[in-house]
Amino acid sequence: ADDVLATVASVLRRVCRRGDVLARFGADDFVLLVSEASSEEALGVAGRVRAQLTDGFALSADLAPVAIGIATAPEHGDSLDTLVAAARRAVISHPQHATSALAMADAAAEPPRPLLERFVGRIPELRRLEQMLDASLRGDARVVSVVGPSGIGKSTLVSRLMLDARRRGAAHAVAHCRPSSFPAPYAPWIQLIEALRVARVVPEKRWHSLPRLVPSLAGSQRALRLADESSTVSDVSLTDEVCELLATVASSRPLVLVIEDLEHADQASWDVCERLATHLGDSRILLCLTGDDSFASESRARFATVRRRHYEVRLGNLSQDDLRQWISDLFAERATADACTTHLAQRGTVTPLLAAHT
Repeated sequence: ADDVLATVASVLRRVCRRGDVLARFGADDFVLLVSEASSEEALGVAGRVRAQLTDGFALSADLAPVAIGIATAPEHGDSLDTLVAAARRAVISHPQHATSALAMADAAAEPPRPLLERFVGRIPELRRLEQMLDASLRGDARVVSVVGPSGIGKSTLVSRLMLDARRRGAAHAVAHCRPSSFPAPYAPWIQLIEALRVARVVPEKRWHSLPRLVPSLAGSQRALRLADESSTVSDVSLTDEVCELLATVASSRPLVLVIEDLEHADQASWDVCERLATHLGDSRILLCLTGDDSFASESRARFATVRRRHYEVRLGNLSQDDLRQWISDLFAERATADACTTHLAQRGTVTPLLAAHT
């Protein structure tokens, strides 16, 4: 699968013109934004992509076909999300055309949806996170816990931090913990390491224990002749190697890591967080953890010995003014927005995501 994605990316890079933008979009999707082009020119670019992919995969009949969908602005939308959605609908509606030739999106675009993820308020909390990022970029590592009940806006707040991290050239990765009676060992750290590997910031090194946790690391290190069972095994623990990998990444560029809902993680994942916090030193690392009140108690206990590096940001309800601003962006009619704001205020619901589920 990695070879197929690499071939597709290579073809797309070759057909890119000056001013075009190529990006990975999801696990198996690529988006090529063809700038200042007519529909006919976009079709010509897509046709060259299809021809080169056909030649490239001519001897690989067992591979899954590559689907190509096309959407143009403003006919099919005026934002990246709407254009990608239109192209995907074209692939789903015309699968044979998409996999054998090209699938063009329908003429009509979907009506715009309310901006439920509109970011409002949280200015002091966001400034605090930005200060933590500034410190980590200077080589003063930080661990920050973002605490609040479900739906209060922790993920949205952290997403704003990630935008700033990307803008400032930091490597970044996000992991999510899911509720489970038997949480998978090291699950969030597997997600983070895999994301960093895909981003090609993991150093080529002979890891002893990590490939058992993240098998794709072994595949990327075949040229290094990774130690087999008969070789001398290092006494470095798995936790130590995770920390070593992250420190090595951070030595070449700043690193921002986010683990969402850490209260659902296993104890081994918590142990890695604690070990990393105690060995951060002057690494350019910001570890951002989110969770509820039970998570807050655990994080304070775990990071009690590194209080200088650990900070807690607690989220409360939005103010009435922030809620009014968010609601006003949802409704074209002012009277409807005012009525909705008044109703939610009477119910005591002053958080947008919770309001959306009311």
